[in-house]
Amino acid sequence: MTETVAIYIFPEVEVLDFAGPFEVFSTAARVGARQHPDGAPPLQVFTVAADDGPVAARGGLRIHPDWKLGNHPLADLLIIPGGDISKQMDDPVVLEWIRRT
Repeated sequence: MTETVAIYIFPEVEVLDFAGPFEVFSTAARVGARQHPDGAPPLQVFTVAADDGPVAARGGLRIHPDWKLGNHPLADLLIIPGGDISKQMDDPVVLEWIRRT
């Protein structure tokens, strides 16, 4: 069974806070797939953002999310990285999505 890991990205997200977990989980998925080549991949990792356009992280790195809020695969694990979260904490759509997810 494949477990899904969603990583929420947003303007001014800390790069290491989303990229580090992405690397850890995607590496675990590759290792698991090598160990069990005939089975389902153990993990699927993807990014989610409020919009489908590029997201500017801290330092100006631009990331194109895999999915938007509300149209992504079901997440078994949701990672909310650090960064400037002030706008996220004031956004009722984002807060409701976090509660549902």
